[in-house]
Formats: sequence, C-alpha cells, structure tokens
Amino acid sequence: MVGTEMGSAHVCSRKAKTPSEKVGVSFQSHYGPVYAIQRHPTYPKHFLTIGDWSTKVRLRPLSRLFLCIRS
Repeated sequence: MVGTEMGSAHVCSRKAKTPSEKVGVSFQSHYGPVYAIQRHPTYPKHFLTIGDWSTKVRLRPLSRLFLCIRS
C-alpha cells in the first residue's frame, strides 16, 4: 500500500507480472498528503490512513470508507 502527497492511496501487488497489474486499486483518501497507512494485524482487508487532520478506516474490497475521525 502506498500513500501519495496528492492524497490518494494505491493498493499494489508485488506478485504481478505486468506493470498494469501492479496497481490494483486507487482511491482518493485525503485532501492533503497521506502521512501513514497501516493494515490491521488480524483483518488484512481493514486499513487505516492518516492525513489532512483526519484518520480514516477503510475496508479493502471496495476501499469504502468505514470510519472518519477529524480533529
């Protein structure tokens, strides 16, 4: 998983054979840079992104927003 300075996050695969298969899912996560991405240790389809004064918990199959905490 990779976060960018433009606020998007990309789910990547190291097992892909072609460059187009390496980036699986891309989504706009924050309005500012994504500072950190962390997967849940027990449920790998759940992950947390931190950026632009907010923390967001997402579910990976559709990368749908599950929880957003703003400060």
